[in-house]
Formats: sequence, C-alpha cells, structure tokens
Amino acid sequence: MSKGEQTRERILARSAQLFNRQGYFGASLADIMRETGLEKGGIYNHFSSKEQLAWNRSITRMDWFSSACARRLQGS
Repeated sequence: MSKGEQTRERILARSAQLFNRQGYFGASLADIMRETGLEKGGIYNHFSSKEQLAWNRSITRMDWFSSACARRLQGS
C-alpha cells in the first residue's frame, strides 16, 4: 500500500471514530484535522469535502459488510 493510500485509510478510520463519537454534524474539519494529525490540505488532497469523506466511509463500510456476509455464506 502506498503512502497516499495509507494516509487515505488513516483519514477514513480516524474520521469514522470521530463521527461515531460526535456525529457527522458535531464533527468539524478542525476536529478531523486534530484526529488525523493532518493539515487541511492533507485532507483535501484525498477528499474534496467532509461530505465526500463521510460518503466514502459509508461505501467502505458497506463493502466490508457485503464481504463479511459473502464469507459467512460461503462458510455455511
């Protein structure tokens, strides 16, 4: 995994934790910056907005859930 991919994954993981704690509307970009340790440009390099970040997090979770269900069904 490249450094950029690692950074993107870190942003997704840390912002997910933040959204779970504070809610989407309760989490500001400054909160995301603090949580990830990145500056605004570092976040915007991977996501054009907080909305896109939340959307990508949702898609990632749906992909994970679908994969987990498929593995479970294959094991049955």
